[in-house]
Amino acid sequence: MRSLTLDRASFWYPAAESPALRGVSLDVAQGEVVALVGALGAGASTLLLVAADLARLPERELSTAVLEGTVGAGTGATVGKALGPRRAMKGGVGTWAARGGDIVVGALVVLNAVGNVLDGAGSIVAGARGPDGGFVDALAHLASGGAPFGRGNTTLAVVATNATLDRTALESLAHAAGDALARRIVPYGTLFDGDVVFAVSTAATAPATPLQAEALAALAVPVAVERAVRLARGLGDVPGLADDPSAVPGSKPGPSTTLR
Repeated sequence: MRSLTLDRASFWYPAAESPALRGVSLDVAQGEVVALVGALGAGASTLLLVAADLARLPERELSTAVLEGTVGAGTGATVGKALGPRRAMKGGVGTWAARGGDIVVGALVVLNAVGNVLDGAGSIVAGARGPDGGFVDALAHLASGGAPFGRGNTTLAVVATNATLDRTALESLAHAAGDALARRIVPYGTLFDGDVVFAVSTAATAPATPLQAEALAALAVPVAVERAVRLARGLGDVPGLADDPSAVPGSKPGPSTTLR
């Protein structure tokens, strides 16, 4: 891509009452890598489309990678708070996608939970740490009468698909994503957690079966959860796995799941 300069640029979508971009100035040198980060609706996607048109590049040549780990809403996120905040570990933002034929389901998770995070084998990869530095079984601790830390715990998840789904099927997709969260966050959805799952669809392609999108969500969400902690750097006195990925056993997630 050649260099790109915008000087107080604005952009309106047809019939829009207000501009999607207003007074944006940007100077990108040839070969320079730029990350666009902002709140939902801030205009990052629109700016990419405008840049693609100005540079006369097809959209597929532009990267829309999502930053993961200790970024954005994941900056203050922690997991494993059964023994209190000083024994917790860093949570964060994680994303992944699974494909089956023409159907794709992507998952984005902001992980801020009372519970521990498990890998696919059921081993704790991030969570409450005991006095000896080893992981503590949060479920057993709470079952014995232990109290978790506060009520400021919220795990947010969005699953998005190109599958054509009606309202009932979208609700089922959200439930499938919630079930996937519960397999990797233990305990999940407690009285001290305010967890929310959103499901959205572009309704572009008919799925092979009514359960295809749900199954793909069940594959994508657990990897997004694990990436949220594996890519999170420590903050203050709260350690993160990205500081020393070898410190905790368990393999890193592999390439995106693709079903033929």
